[in-house]
Amino acid sequence: MRFFTMAWWVGSQTGAARDVCAEYAAHLGAIRSHLPPDLLATAESVSLHDMRLRELRLRIAEATLALGLDSDTGEGRLTLTYSGVEQFESSADPEVGLPGPAGYGDLGYAEVAALPDGAFEHRLLFSSGIELVVVFRGFKLQRAQRACPAL
Repeated sequence: MRFFTMAWWVGSQTGAARDVCAEYAAHLGAIRSHLPPDLLATAESVSLHDMRLRELRLRIAEATLALGLDSDTGEGRLTLTYSGVEQFESSADPEVGLPGPAGYGDLGYAEVAALPDGAFEHRLLFSSGIELVVVFRGFKLQRAQRACPAL
């Protein structure tokens, strides 16, 4: 992560972090016209904050990656589908993390970037300290409600 790092997130919990929101907003403003509409929506109008990763499916032969994210209440699902995937990375520091649910934890922050060669980069940071990085050419956002509400 370039702006919303784990060190920043930990510091923001104690009030010791500097405000990086204006810096990220300036970055986003500079690249917004280059971003696919659905990717821009994840940065500007569709909140990924506190979503929980339920499914990660990489199809190497098709160069696609699908991430299934549930809302923290479990009532809504977003599927982020990346096409033309050129790179996928997952990293974590086992010594750094915040309290949260099991698994990947809560999705805290995401950053997008337009790369010089026309590809895009999406970085996602979870409360567990896990960071996912995807470099790709196309992006689709799908929204769905749970078929059966919690009883």
